[in-house]
Amino acid sequence: MDHTRTEFLLQEVNTFLNTDDPNRSIYESTVLEHVDLDIEYPDFRIDKLPYAFPLADIKDLLQEWLDFLKT
Repeated sequence: MDHTRTEFLLQEVNTFLNTDDPNRSIYESTVLEHVDLDIEYPDFRIDKLPYAFPLADIKDLLQEWLDFLKT
């Protein structure tokens, strides 16, 4: 992902993590056209795979990717 899309997805993840709403809904992202990205608190799912990733880990990975892109 390029810098702009990575920042957008990181912002979406942060917003989802920082809300205190106990009734968080499922979020379907359109960041990537060829990949389905879904947030179902507290997980992040890619392409409807049977396993999910913790949102906090995705946040860290996206931040690391942004740092890499800046170099």
